[in-house]
Amino acid sequence: MKDKRLQFFELLFDPGDKIAFGADPKSCNKPIDPYPFILNTNDEQFCLHALKDWRNTENVTKITTMLFECDDKDIDQEGLILESGIPFTTMVNSGNKSMHTLIRMTEPFNNKAWHQEYWHTIAEVLQTYGFKSDRNARLLTQITRLPESIRSKTGEVQTLEHIRNRVSPLELNEWLAKHDRVVKEPQPPKVFVWPESFDKAGDLEKFQRAIRWTENNNGKFSKYMTTGLHNWLFQYGINCYKNKLELGAAINLGVVEFGPSYTGSSGTGQTEKVIQQGYVWVQNKG
Repeated sequence: MKDKRLQFFELLFDPGDKIAFGADPKSCNKPIDPYPFILNTNDEQFCLHALKDWRNTENVTKITTMLFECDDKDIDQEGLILESGIPFTTMVNSGNKSMHTLIRMTEPFNNKAWHQEYWHTIAEVLQTYGFKSDRNARLLTQITRLPESIRSKTGEVQTLEHIRNRVSPLELNEWLAKHDRVVKEPQPPKVFVWPESFDKAGDLEKFQRAIRWTENNNGKFSKYMTTGLHNWLFQYGINCYKNKLELGAAINLGVVEFGPSYTGSSGTGQTEKVIQQGYVWVQNKG
């Protein structure tokens, strides 16, 4: 186990990188020096990227890695990835229903926008093979599975199924070219301007539009979602602000629609609190 773990982390991270480990998403937040901790821990998860402080996007030290996973247990996830021929670095069986495939680049991405363009382009190709990537996997601070640990919920070992090499931009671009794909240069973010009609719309119309916007990027809300519930409600709060729906109305309508609390892979939380966090976050950004 120790040899596999060591090889795994030496491929994904560089000397001096600090990594956040945890038994669950709530505890996987504070980065530490991984050695010799990684050789003996049974923590189940770790953050995809090295961090300089608490797990959030602003604290990612360099952007190097892409994660692809799928929650569809009725497909041969390993087989589809291998069939696609995509160059990848590691593949870990989650000990439940998914394979976590990591592409660790030989060179960091210039910025988050390039990382996202590559992730979405690759996900489009994988979908042609029947592998529908979980959109939450695109997040820089997403957690993934620690190989050779025992998953507490199932008692299964999170096995390291494949270990290869870091992937060069040339390798990845050649694979994309074989599938008639080219990664487009990211466009600068658009400045959001409220249409006059937003002021005239009623609360219910603004609320419904905020839901549609959130669904466009995060799928339909479901209390049975295993991942992404916190992010969904956070994005809903952002979209309520963008639709000029007052915070009180955004919370009241949201609690009625989605329930007063939620339970996802990151634990249980209060719907009101997460909606407010998203709303205030975008409000403070101006």
